[in-house]
Amino acid sequence: MDQEAIQKLAAEIVRNMPNYPMWLLAIQVALTLVAAAAGAFLGEYFKIRGRNFATKADFETLLEQLHKNTHIWLKP
Repeated sequence: MDQEAIQKLAAEIVRNMPNYPMWLLAIQVALTLVAAAAGAFLGEYFKIRGRNFATKADFETLLEQLHKNTHIWLKP
C-alpha cells in the first residue's frame, strides 16, 4: 500500500466515525466501570450468602437428627 492509499483510507475512517462529544464518552466509561464494580461486588456477596444459607440448612438438618437420636436414647 502506498502513502496516498493509506491517507485516503485514514480520511475515510475518520469521516465515518461517530461524532460523540467527549463528555458522553466519559459518562459511558464511568457507567461501565460502575456496572463492572457492582457486578463483582454482588457476585461475591451472593456467593457468600448462598454458602451461609447452605451451612444453616445443613446445621438445622443435623440438629433435627441429633434431637431424634437423643430422644431415642433417652426413652426408658
